[in-house]
Amino acid sequence: MRTSVNIGDTELSVWQQGSGRPLVLIHGFPMDGRLWLDGPAVPAADRCRTIVPDMRGFGESPATTLTMSPAAMADDIARLLDSLEIDEPIVLGGLSMGGYVALAFHQGYADRLAGLILCDTRAEADPPEMKENRRRTAESVLNDGPEAMVRGMAEKLAAPVTISGRQEIVDRLVEMGIAQSRQGIASAALGMAERLDMTEQLPSINVPTLLVVGDSDGLTPPKLMGEMAAAIGDNARLVEIPQAGHIAPMEQPELVREAIDEFLAEIA
Repeated sequence: MRTSVNIGDTELSVWQQGSGRPLVLIHGFPMDGRLWLDGPAVPAADRCRTIVPDMRGFGESPATTLTMSPAAMADDIARLLDSLEIDEPIVLGGLSMGGYVALAFHQGYADRLAGLILCDTRAEADPPEMKENRRRTAESVLNDGPEAMVRGMAEKLAAPVTISGRQEIVDRLVEMGIAQSRQGIASAALGMAERLDMTEQLPSINVPTLLVVGDSDGLTPPKLMGEMAAAIGDNARLVEIPQAGHIAPMEQPELVREAIDEFLAEIA
């Protein structure tokens, strides 16, 4: 069921199903909650209470002129939980940009977490050249719209086997990206450029943490996410998804859902 939830200064479009332990899943850039829902990669309704928001400016949530850093998005998630009257610790997951938000949420709201799911993401801040590229992206999208950016990203996000044999997934990704608002994309791009380096925070994560990565992810490859898992330590488990790139929940939703189901069973 999809509803609009007031979080104070704006509303977020939120999809929910099920009951039990709350599981919040955050989409990547430049996508929306359909990343998790189209497959779907979300657990069955009897497994948990799944909550999938469209972050500000994405999907059906209104845009903002604010620069939306991962920390600001984490604050939005905290306000969302308050609005939904969720007091118990949640499992929070995110892909790519959503993973940045999950790490920022751990930094600011660790007491509200029962577990983390980090999917196709990284802990490091952007190097200077990437920061500048994000700023150029924001300017270009505001001026000309997102289509050129999205089409340029698509082949970097999907695995080669997806591009060669499952064009419908690439088409769905492009369609989703082009549908996002100019301001939403620009605000998030500028916010990601400002995000803090979370590498030193990883050893402090003391909740069960599932790391999910596509075996062909060229942006946050398995080796990088394996290093993240090692830095987190005994609380972490890495699952490599075959025939998937940087958008594993779209490319292999059944395998991602299976990994999440097993993880939830362990921390129920």
